[in-house]
Amino acid sequence: MGSSKTFAQEQFETQYDIQYKVGSDGQTSVQQNISIINKQKDVLATTYVLTVKQMEIYDVSAEDRKGTIETDVKTSSNETTVRVTLRNQAIGLGKQNDISLFYKSKQIASKIGEIWNINIPPVEASDSTSKYNVSLTIPHEFGPKIYISPNVGST
Repeated sequence: MGSSKTFAQEQFETQYDIQYKVGSDGQTSVQQNISIINKQKDVLATTYVLTVKQMEIYDVSAEDRKGTIETDVKTSSNETTVRVTLRNQAIGLGKQNDISLFYKSKQIASKIGEIWNINIPPVEASDSTSKYNVSLTIPHEFGPKIYISPNVGST
């Protein structure tokens, strides 16, 4: 399995733009915009798989430029796997597939007393990931930030 992962990394580059929007009740809506770019002239990406560990997600959907894409969602005791079949036949060097995944979770934001804790899942970026942007939107009534870890610069 390790060699096939390396082979796939040599064939494709991935870019991510992920948006977390926390509601006033703590429910978080997530949008993951993913670009899969061919690094070789004779490759074709056919599926995209997202695995979310130790966090329950629901209301999962996906779309591409043509509209809604069917998702296959499997949940086990501690992870959810979302498999998306790509319908855009992007073959050729530099060609890309752009998809968006949407889901919700009640486990990203939690309130303890008067303090809201927001825990963005850790990133497991591979060598083929060339861009990974994350944005977080919270309600104004949550108040000012107290502590952020790891410390990140603002853009």
